[in-house]
Amino acid sequence: MQITASQPLVSVIMPCYNAARFLKEALDSIIHQTYSNLEIIVINDGSTDVSSEMLENYARNDSRIILINHEMNKGLVCSLNEGVAKAGGEFIARMDADDISVLNRIEVLLNFLLLHPRYDVVSSGFCYLDQMGKRGIAIEPKGTLPLALKFFSFFATPIAHACSLGKAACFRKFSYDQNFVHSEDYDLFSRMALSDVKLYNLTSPLYYIRLHPNRVSDLFEQQQINSHLRISERNLAEYFGLMTAHSIHALSANRYIGEPNIREIKAAIEFISRTKRSYLIKESCTKEEIEEIEKFVNEQHTDIIVQAFK
Repeated sequence: MQITASQPLVSVIMPCYNAARFLKEALDSIIHQTYSNLEIIVINDGSTDVSSEMLENYARNDSRIILINHEMNKGLVCSLNEGVAKAGGEFIARMDADDISVLNRIEVLLNFLLLHPRYDVVSSGFCYLDQMGKRGIAIEPKGTLPLALKFFSFFATPIAHACSLGKAACFRKFSYDQNFVHSEDYDLFSRMALSDVKLYNLTSPLYYIRLHPNRVSDLFEQQQINSHLRISERNLAEYFGLMTAHSIHALSANRYIGEPNIREIKAAIEFISRTKRSYLIKESCTKEEIEEIEKFVNEQHTDIIVQAFK
């Protein structure tokens, strides 16, 4: 462990709503982290299963757990902002109540920020878990470097939310926005990136994301798509003054519903390429950041063609 002698406090924020089936694995993976100077803020958001009883028991047995109970469900954004407001740590980490953290996740992410203080928020790769706990292949981030991630923010979430750890001051300055429910992570991290907060991705898989039918992305898919497109359109308009037809933009952001025609496909590919050219003129990217941007653009082009075949 390379953590400095000061051993900064890390506040782990974990909203919970009816997650009893997976809650033990999630909490145990945080409680038993190799880095132990944690406060674990769990927001029980009006759960109607046995989550409340489980959390009360955990809180009795571990003084690091701060339990906040909502009598009624207030939603994820409210819970996240409440957790940030309650956090006393110098750093804030996220955790979902149905996922699993690798046991050295906090140590690795915190070490990175302490050794590289110019960065503000760091995330990592991850693996998917099915309902039975079977682990899939590791998913690496599409990019790692700040100006590449800033460019990604025009079309996609630059870092994985649930894996992230960052300076508490950043999370307090850029609070979660209720106007973008189910895409609050894209909104938050894209606003950070476009305000020149330094984001970074480690490629190591330090987190396991659970796939199950009650995931937000499955239950609220259309609302999530709509929020994603509004955020992307806002980011492009504010940075470039760029606007394009909704169908072209939806294709560019890999959020198109329907059957695109050849004209739309060509227009979407050119729109992404034009955005890249304009961005590289405005920003002083390193060779490595340009390579990551080029790779991302090529993948977006491929995704557009795949959407057309679907």
